Amino acid sequence: MTRFSNANCAVRRDLCRTIRFHESALVCEDHGMCWGILQAGHRVIYEPAAAVFHGHERSLRQEFGWAVDNAISLKRMGILGNPALGGEMRYGIQRIIREWKHFCGTGQYHFAVGSFLVSLVRWLGVQVGKREDKLPKAILRRLSPGTK
Repeated sequence: MTRFSNANCAVRRDLCRTIRFHESALVCEDHGMCWGILQAGHRVIYEPAAAVFHGHERSLRQEFGWAVDNAISLKRMGILGNPALGGEMRYGIQRIIREWKHFCGTGQYHFAVGSFLVSLVRWLGVQVGKREDKLPKAILRRLSPGTK
């Protein structure tokens, strides 16, 4: 799975002109751009020294809606469910384990539980978003903040 955020990135100008954001994406257009860059044979380099604090404060309901929109977008861009990428479930489980160990190791058990709940809600949202085409439009509009 491609993991990329344009919250703090640099992209060559010629790539920005040729690899565009996907118009069908509700969110996570940066993942689509990253996928396009990789598909064009270029590299994406992670530079940990170029750190930035970036985040969102969302309720569990908002996390669910974001995950629905995320899955819809990644599926429309050909990223989610792409057999060439794989590892979606493995990535999620590894992230849960890593965060659980961190929070429990620092005695912040309430954050460990909160992190697990957010992960569970996001997983449920992804399961809904992956099935965008199978859901009645009225239900999808209630579950997906980005669907009109």
